[in-house]
Amino acid sequence: MAQQTSDSGRSGRIAISRRLYDGFALRLTSTELVVYVALVRHWDPMSRVSAPSFAEIGRELGVDRGTVIRAMRTLEALGLARKTIRTGEDGGSLSNQYALPLEDQADDAEAASGRQA
Repeated sequence: MAQQTSDSGRSGRIAISRRLYDGFALRLTSTELVVYVALVRHWDPMSRVSAPSFAEIGRELGVDRGTVIRAMRTLEALGLARKTIRTGEDGGSLSNQYALPLEDQADDAEAASGRQA
């Protein structure tokens, strides 16, 4: 659905697929959309998850933690993010991990490049 387009990890562009835009953009608020983009920005291609804290996303976007939590609930309900709750070795809470359906983005990009050739 979205993907970082740089080999260097977090630097580079973030692409949002037409499938995401056409299928979800009109159903998302602007805050939900930028929270999704923040998740993509933190996505790690090696572990294939994104794990920023709600507070971290809030700081990056200039919104409070509660706003991020509400946006995340919507993204989860729409299937744009799948949450895994994490705990530390001591049983304490860690930030949640989110699997993102980024593989769909690669399919979209390949299909688009084939149509443009």
